[in-house]
Amino acid sequence: MENKEKRNSCGFLAGAFVGGVIGAAAALILAPKSGRELRRNLTGQADVFKEKASSWVELAKEKGIQWTCSAKEKSSELASATKDKAEHLSKTVQSKSGEMAGKIQTITLNAKEKTIQMADKVSQRFQSQNGQTLDEVSKKLEETKQAFEKTEKSVNKND
Repeated sequence: MENKEKRNSCGFLAGAFVGGVIGAAAALILAPKSGRELRRNLTGQADVFKEKASSWVELAKEKGIQWTCSAKEKSSELASATKDKAEHLSKTVQSKSGEMAGKIQTITLNAKEKTIQMADKVSQRFQSQNGQTLDEVSKKLEETKQAFEKTEKSVNKND
């Protein structure tokens, strides 16, 4: 919106300048005056236009400086806001990953405990039913226990 207003104001200034020049030239050319008087009037009008053009140049310089400063401020504010958002997002990700690691560790420990309990129950049943298969069950339970310990170690390494 602001950019459109700037273009409209620049267009208006340019149109006013061109219209003034054309109007003044037409008035001077169509006016019935002698050559000397016409030259004097043309010189006077040229001085007036020169002064106006000079003031317009100064105004354009001032506006350019203002717009440059404004753009610098806005870009600085945007960079700061972006940095703040990135830091906040980074902290959130770190926090959530820490929470997830804790939950995974808790789940792993619970699974290990339940597996050991279940293995003990199975071992007791087999032992009471048949003493010969106890060695086989013990080997399988030991393999299962080692597999869980290996899994637990790999999970702890990833933390």
